[in-house]
Amino acid sequence: MPLKLITDSGCDFPYSYIKENNMGYLGVYTKLDGKEFEDDLGKTFSYKDFFGAMRNGSKPTTSLITSQRFYELFEETIKEGYSILYIGLSTGLTNTVFNANFAKNDILEKYPNANITIVDSKAASAGFALCVYIANEMIKKGKNAIEIASYLEKNVDRISHFFTVDDLVYLKRGGRVSSTSAVVGSLLNIKPVLYVNPEGKLVPLLKVKGRKKAIHTLCDLTLKYIESPEDQTLFICHADCEDEANLLKSLVQEKLKVKDIIISQLGATIGTHAGPGTLVITFLGKNREFVIKNTK
Repeated sequence: MPLKLITDSGCDFPYSYIKENNMGYLGVYTKLDGKEFEDDLGKTFSYKDFFGAMRNGSKPTTSLITSQRFYELFEETIKEGYSILYIGLSTGLTNTVFNANFAKNDILEKYPNANITIVDSKAASAGFALCVYIANEMIKKGKNAIEIASYLEKNVDRISHFFTVDDLVYLKRGGRVSSTSAVVGSLLNIKPVLYVNPEGKLVPLLKVKGRKKAIHTLCDLTLKYIESPEDQTLFICHADCEDEANLLKSLVQEKLKVKDIIISQLGATIGTHAGPGTLVITFLGKNREFVIKNTK
């Protein structure tokens, strides 16, 4: 039975990659200025317009992918003759994976021979994309769902996400920083560098002064913590700051020999909570607890 990889819009992959690799996909619903749409990775709406609206004061919201939507996609996929590997957005940030498991349990009552494997990526955006990319490459090599899930579960703690934001107000709305920190940070031009901890939650890591310094810090952290770079494909994701994404890519490539660096756009699912100007880099490196303890 062939294996179908399914993911969701928290991975911030280009729609073309999802389509070219025959993946199943569900997008988070986002509401912007009274209109609701599915985050389809930029297929039917402009991320530039989305982040432009945020810069002009719009406050989008997102809603969870329901278990019913998972059920419908799982059932359709099973009827097509596939087994399923679903990789989902971190349970440290959302309950999406829980809803996928609810759907799986309901599916198994109706289709007891269905083969559904669900993996919590403990990641978001470019880190989530790296999980999906690794899984897809393993499928190409003939690995089954259990082998892939086992590898990801053993190595997900090695996926480092370093990111910075351009405006602290969006993190303040999500409770990631206090109102005082957001105001003071903005006045002093403080740019936080954040990280995803072992539980898949966002945590502050460093504070640097100025956007340029923040971008160079992302590069420095990559050089410090990456392992076997020559064998790796790194991911950089940006929220309407493509020039800075390309700058980060060139900084890394100047100092490090890597297999490849893929740049993609941050979508509405993560962008709603991180805001325009967010810049993320991810790779396989030291485990997350080690990174947190050794970063000053």
